[in-house]
Amino acid sequence: MTVQATPSPRLESRLAQYNRAPYVALLTVATILLWKALAHSLSVLLDHIFPGGQMIAVGAVMGIAGFALIWNGFKRDEVPATLMGFAGGSLIWIGWMEQAFYGFAELQQIPPYEWQGFTLLTPNLLLMQATLVPFLVLLIFMGANKDTRCRMFLWFHRNLRIRPGKPTQGYKRQFSRITAMEHLFVTWFFYVLNIMLFDPRVLGPFHPATYAAFGITLVWGGYLWFIKMWPQKAMGYAFRYAIPTGSALWLAVEMASLWQWIKEIWLYPLQYPLAMSFMLAIFIACFGAIYAIPKAASARS
Repeated sequence: MTVQATPSPRLESRLAQYNRAPYVALLTVATILLWKALAHSLSVLLDHIFPGGQMIAVGAVMGIAGFALIWNGFKRDEVPATLMGFAGGSLIWIGWMEQAFYGFAELQQIPPYEWQGFTLLTPNLLLMQATLVPFLVLLIFMGANKDTRCRMFLWFHRNLRIRPGKPTQGYKRQFSRITAMEHLFVTWFFYVLNIMLFDPRVLGPFHPATYAAFGITLVWGGYLWFIKMWPQKAMGYAFRYAIPTGSALWLAVEMASLWQWIKEIWLYPLQYPLAMSFMLAIFIACFGAIYAIPKAASARS
């Protein structure tokens, strides 16, 4: 006999009341911002625990686990599939993408870019910078998908009048794959954008356009969060929308750190174990709430 644990009616009732605006927008964006910090800590800890070639093997396993999560998400409902896609995409980025840039930069012996007496761009970031054109090519082909529901692609379809065709009737979306792809491409885009802004050969840390970009990302992220997302109460959709929203806001955090306006303690998890443990606990609670709240609301309806 299988015993399935179910939340109490009282707990279900308390969870269900948060399945509405503005709690959904606050919860999803906060989760993305927390993960941005924790992902940096995870990368630092993995490099510390698995030095040298060991991390290549660990990264390979992480990537495979990420693909397994995404594939398993094909069988799930929207919210769990979205969360599995996000988790899978995160494992692929940290395990495969980041380690590929680190590994090939070391293999090709790319020197870091020194500027005013300190390392501004590490070898892996210089290699990532070179992926700008492949990124744009892949993005154009993704935008040519007639069944896409990405707000950005739809905006270009509508305003540039380049609709790729009529959407397929009855098309069933694979939310785990969609979320993973969005997470990977959004992360990739903001990495390259950040590198371009702070590369003195392009703009540089103190170029007026770089300061302007800082203000634009704050306004853009705030607009997406407080205008576009604020009324949302569909958790799966809001979480996917939170990925670019949180990433835009996080770019401003990264830029403020490079100007030394703030200290990114998540880059030093061994120096700040209590703070990072607290941040991890909040993230786990938020991630679990994103899964549980719609389920509780559905059970109460």
